[in-house]
Amino acid sequence: MPKRIYDIFKDMVFILSGGFSTQTVLQKKIELRGGTVVVHFCDQVTHLISTPSGVSSRRFKKAVDAGVLILKEDWIIDSISADLRRLNQNMLSNNLSLQNG
Repeated sequence: MPKRIYDIFKDMVFILSGGFSTQTVLQKKIELRGGTVVVHFCDQVTHLISTPSGVSSRRFKKAVDAGVLILKEDWIIDSISADLRRLNQNMLSNNLSLQNG
């Protein structure tokens, strides 16, 4: 496995929801920065990254029900670009639709 760049996503477990054109690349970028990406929703999930098409998915509903933080793909990209966890307008509340965020 390649050496980690920065541990900006240390102790964070992500699940992806929606149609990501670069899902494999995004997963590798998260893992290189200390995060974990899982395929199935589990109790360890701390963040759901979703595209607008992911809002109607079972993963999205499970994340809302579990109180998991739901974020847009832009949040990951902004955080990676800055080498730190960004807290900005791209962060979504669990009760908002991605299309309104």
